[in-house]
Amino acid sequence: MSDRVSERRRAAQLARHYRDQENLTIAEIARRLGRAEPTVKAYLYDLSDDNKGPSREREAKAGGRGPGSHLPAVASRGEIRPRGTSLFVVGRAVQDFR
Repeated sequence: MSDRVSERRRAAQLARHYRDQENLTIAEIARRLGRAEPTVKAYLYDLSDDNKGPSREREAKAGGRGPGSHLPAVASRGEIRPRGTSLFVVGRAVQDFR
């Protein structure tokens, strides 16, 4: 293993130790290691999905439609209306811009 790789791994290991055991901030860790803050953040970045929020790719349904999609999966001929028709929602007219 090259010196550069082993030095980076050692710095990453120290960064994790400083964060987990000594509860130091990113700025303090960067100062101690003599690295830039974004470099320390890269050392501490967790590649696992354990700490990540919702994602369209991870939550996509078997049918290929992700959450938050605003388009219908299938539109039958009866559901298609011409532009400019009105929809009535809770007693008031709402302009339909489909």
